Amino acid sequence: MRKFVFMLVVFLITIFAVDSAFGEAEKDEVNVYYNQVRVLKGDTYWDIAGRFSSDGMTREEYTEYIMEFNNAENDSLMAGQSIIVPVIEYV
Repeated sequence: MRKFVFMLVVFLITIFAVDSAFGEAEKDEVNVYYNQVRVLKGDTYWDIAGRFSSDGMTREEYTEYIMEFNNAENDSLMAGQSIIVPVIEYV
């Protein structure tokens, strides 16, 4: 009987783990918001990417995405400059 209960518990934990892992990938809708950000002295694209949601992207990928979105030729920013940051959320 203990063996049966143990196997049942292991089975249920396995099902829960698989559902949790693959359930995250099944997103039905994507919301994208656009925030205008005024660059402060010392800001970098990396810093700005860390302030916003980049659901499904690493911070490095998100940083590159923001740069591409703003047609940045390099990674330098000037204080007072405005950039647009797309915020990506899967629901």
